[in-house]
Amino acid sequence: MENYFLEDLAKAFIISIGAKRQGKTYLMVRALAYAIDNNMFEEYHLVFPQFSGERSGAYDFLKGRKNVFIYDKYHEVLTQKILKVFKEKHVFFGIDDASGEFMNNLDTAFCKLATCNEHQKKCTIWLCVHSAKKILSPLIRQQASFIFMYRISNMKLIQDMYEEFFSTEFGHFKEFYEIYNQNVRQYDEVDEKGNKKRNAIVYSLEGKHDFEGITNWELINYEPTPMKGKEKAKPNKVQETPENGNTFNNFRFSKNIRI
Repeated sequence: MENYFLEDLAKAFIISIGAKRQGKTYLMVRALAYAIDNNMFEEYHLVFPQFSGERSGAYDFLKGRKNVFIYDKYHEVLTQKILKVFKEKHVFFGIDDASGEFMNNLDTAFCKLATCNEHQKKCTIWLCVHSAKKILSPLIRQQASFIFMYRISNMKLIQDMYEEFFSTEFGHFKEFYEIYNQNVRQYDEVDEKGNKKRNAIVYSLEGKHDFEGITNWELINYEPTPMKGKEKAKPNKVQETPENGNTFNNFRFSKNIRI
């Protein structure tokens, strides 16, 4: 399943759903490291609200790269920019919806990007969301290539996820829940450092689901290749910070920006 996922990473619509601190963003960041090392995309546009406050160094490999753009919040203007950029460049568009605001207010521009046939070849979209009901909307159901389902506390949402994405694989919800509960909700293994490992079952649009989860995926432990020297920042009329790249505040309020 992992090889199948990595083969499709360059043209996928991916969603990680679950409660806070379950490893949703961690997996996306490991995938970003893999994508950058393998030159999979020409530009990376990432909405990471926690980027500037992160202290473990997990985001360090993203800093100083002239083709990586970090935003501290989401706005429809950003998606409008992506709609123009991905027509000419291969783009990775990642959104960490830490506040839940994005998923509860899906805008016209994002819906257009998600349903545009071209995104399957020129843009990968990855959303990290909390237990949002709108993940069951027709837009998501029809477009999602992969869904990583982490620990969810809302039983009704688990049942709805089963009905929409997994019911064809099981005769009854109880059968699905026993596997999900064992492999995700009550998963209690720890890593070599003593940290609790998080797991997620995987839905695939093509029907290649993974109910054992991702804890044995090599991607979880993927380490980015260090950058050789710091790349010079592109001349840009938008004010940039040396570490964070473009922030949404700069992007939104600069009078000189051209989209």
